[in-house]
Amino acid sequence: MITEIPQSACGETRLSGLGVAADAVKGRVRWSNKLRQDHRLLAALEKLMQRLGPAGSRVPVQYVAKVVPFVGVFVGASMNSAILGSVAADAQWYS
Repeated sequence: MITEIPQSACGETRLSGLGVAADAVKGRVRWSNKLRQDHRLLAALEKLMQRLGPAGSRVPVQYVAKVVPFVGVFVGASMNSAILGSVAADAQWYS
């Protein structure tokens, strides 16, 4: 079964939540409350990086932007693993 990528009315492909977050941080220099409210993933990554770094450290937007693709890879790999496990279980059931 082939599925199509949904497209908006103007023909652009829709981005996933990670893609939208990555586009929101592209070219940004400063954090804003609106950015944190609109993209909870970015706010969560900022808090995580603050806790992992030295006490009281400030995390620039550019550092969080560099981590977003790795989160996407991790989420994608997790989904692939879950689907592959389900397919393998079904294959054993029907064999």
